[in-house]
Amino acid sequence: MLLTPGKLACWYSHLLAIRRIAEYETGDASVPPAADMRAFMVLEDDVDMEQRLAEILPRVWSALPSNWDIVYLGHCWSDESRYPSIIRDVSSGDAQPVTVHPSFAPLCTHAYALNPRGARRLLRYLTFPPFAYSRALDQALAWLIQSKRVQAFSVVPSLVVQQKETGSDIDQGRNGTGSSWRDELHHVLGFGLVHAPNDSGRDTLVRDILSCDRTELGVLADLYVFGLIRVFYNPNGRTPAVTPALSPRLSLEAATQNPHVLQPSSSNAAVLRSQTLLRHNHRCVFTGIIDAQSYLANIVADVDPGMMALATNVTHIISQSIAENINGVPPAQQAQDGWSND
Repeated sequence: MLLTPGKLACWYSHLLAIRRIAEYETGDASVPPAADMRAFMVLEDDVDMEQRLAEILPRVWSALPSNWDIVYLGHCWSDESRYPSIIRDVSSGDAQPVTVHPSFAPLCTHAYALNPRGARRLLRYLTFPPFAYSRALDQALAWLIQSKRVQAFSVVPSLVVQQKETGSDIDQGRNGTGSSWRDELHHVLGFGLVHAPNDSGRDTLVRDILSCDRTELGVLADLYVFGLIRVFYNPNGRTPAVTPALSPRLSLEAATQNPHVLQPSSSNAAVLRSQTLLRHNHRCVFTGIIDAQSYLANIVADVDPGMMALATNVTHIISQSIAENINGVPPAQQAQDGWSND
């Protein structure tokens, strides 16, 4: 991924903050273990905080296991309640419940907490030449989390959010606020490239991107979101028609063995979800985890007892091109698309 000057500056500024935390010492030789567990907050300059933050944070710290590295106090573009909460509720009274979960794939870096030990662990990865500045910082952190290289936790809902009142140095967007739907293409397409499960899916996504002009890229992102990802999140939502043409095309023998992939994609999201699961043996190929509904229905046999069955909420990058014959998304529809809104 080609990083803009703004994204490079974001990387560097966060790296400086992480380094400061990693080098922190109390000066008291009698308490080095406690110093390594001390929490430091990193906040970007466009945040708005929950009024009860000072009240909630002590409960968050007490709920964390001793091996925590990073805690997301704010996040975006991910269902951070995917994994079971490690504590029921860290809020109080009649306020909205606040829970703490093992992180799934949080994006955005506007608010997180580190301890010195976790900061040193992050530094080893973020300064490793093949990995440093290889992608947007939030995508780099999400990859480290999903690959179990750091122990991360997320507070749900976010206690700190981003405001759009001032200009953004990273995403210029509409009036410099980073709100334009085009500004989110790198999250949809770039994140897909990073987490594509295999070379076939990655190559297809690259070909799709290269075959599109500037306007069509937005349409391509729309197809991936509503034709694939949103199929799992909202079974009754809008689903565009997806071309049945394969890339590369199946041989006659393969087509005979896999006739379902030659059928036109259903406009019914629930049916399309079922067909997508069938294609990969009822597993999410981002995670390799078996779909819970398929497991409970005894559709999947010979399940490894060590494999936890979870609901498949994120689909994969398919090996089928969906960039063919795209006609564009009307401006009115762009404004309504949930994935491109603030």
